[in-house]
Amino acid sequence: MSLTTRLQALFAILTIAFLAAGLALVIHHARTAVHAELASSVNLTAALISGAVAAGQETPEELIDRLDAVTLQRHIRLEKRRDDRHRPLSTEPRSEAGAPAWFTGLVGFDPDMQSREVRLNDPADTVLVIRAEPADEIAEAWQGARGLLALLIGFGAIAALLTQWLLRRALSPLRHLLRGLGALEQGDYTSRLRIAGAPELRRVSLGFNQLSAALQEAQTRNRRLSRELLEIQEDERRHLARELHDEMGQCTSALQAEAVAIRDDRTPLPARTREGAEAIRDTARHLHHLARRLIRRLHPAELDALGLESALHTMCDDWQGRHPDVRLHTDFAATARMPAGSAHDIHVYRVVQEALSNISRHARASQACVRLRMPGQALQLTVADNGAGFPPSPPGPGSSGGFGLTGMAERVRSLGGRLRIISRSGAGSCLACRFPLPDGAPSGPGHVAPLVQPQKRAVSPAITVRPAPGRSPS
Repeated sequence: MSLTTRLQALFAILTIAFLAAGLALVIHHARTAVHAELASSVNLTAALISGAVAAGQETPEELIDRLDAVTLQRHIRLEKRRDDRHRPLSTEPRSEAGAPAWFTGLVGFDPDMQSREVRLNDPADTVLVIRAEPADEIAEAWQGARGLLALLIGFGAIAALLTQWLLRRALSPLRHLLRGLGALEQGDYTSRLRIAGAPELRRVSLGFNQLSAALQEAQTRNRRLSRELLEIQEDERRHLARELHDEMGQCTSALQAEAVAIRDDRTPLPARTREGAEAIRDTARHLHHLARRLIRRLHPAELDALGLESALHTMCDDWQGRHPDVRLHTDFAATARMPAGSAHDIHVYRVVQEALSNISRHARASQACVRLRMPGQALQLTVADNGAGFPPSPPGPGSSGGFGLTGMAERVRSLGGRLRIISRSGAGSCLACRFPLPDGAPSGPGHVAPLVQPQKRAVSPAITVRPAPGRSPS
């Protein structure tokens, strides 16, 4: 239960208790007044009838007939008892009381508790029974009490509404604080709180803003450091690829030339020597191919010479050749609108390279898809497969994704982007990353097409991109 709900419940309980106490006080005063008024009426009527009987000016029968003909007082009821039989002296219908039943029940008056008997001293030993009639008196008490009760209920309602408004106003900084903490949890360190409310809440908001600013500065610094480390790493790879190309390429070419020269030498040589020369040539050629593949993995020459699209096509064609059992679909149309030599090129290339490597090692897929899109001022890369999938978890060293996903996530975050993984065991997986375009890059259409069109490419629906439930890893 939230703090606002608990405080509202507490104030509601206090208001109800106050109203109950006011109602109890009103009922107590009404009960006291009704009992006193009816007791006085019964005693006065008994005294008057006793006096008339004692004076002897009328016979008992004449007195009964006169009382029966007179309109009775509102607060009493007269009955004649003779030979244990009771007969009311008036048959006139009594008006219904205006008080509600619950009020009458709470007042709780018992007419038998307020009754008197007067003997008429006639031969039939007639007794007049004077009973209290509380209906009219309770109605009068209700007329006086309902205004006070309405005032109490109105005060309680106004107090409840005012309390709710004050609580919402006083605790609104806490709601903003909770939303800000949620934004921090999702990695959004640009969130700031408005400095308002009580002095304690103002200090909390100020502390939150300082923390958010420090985290934003640390995030910016970490991204810059990650970007610099990646640039250093790429420079080292480029330098190593150049050295391998210049040194090992020449050495393997020289080995092949020397081996061919020995094999084709017209000087009589042992057969074993010519066979050895042929083996040396084959080994040098194999080593040359391995070196070229290693150089391409270290730094693709096509990326600098021909651009991102050509480098991606070359890599995907090479991957398809090494994995003929997996049908790979590619769509790199967005690269035509990217500026040449963009700083994003090598990072896009590395993410695709690592994603395809993960598919070949873990997915056991029959189909895969690589797609590059430019929705607005952003670049969106999606790699999907219809393989075994895995339980989704944020990429990190301790997650099920391993260090490959961690490296991709760090690379995307260094460019200010987000990495999202959609996967379920037995239903394939989808890796989607989105990062802003470098300054000066043209924007693409705002609509993002589906990852795979099954009716055109005959790709299993298991690799169709769909929104991921919950918070995406970033």
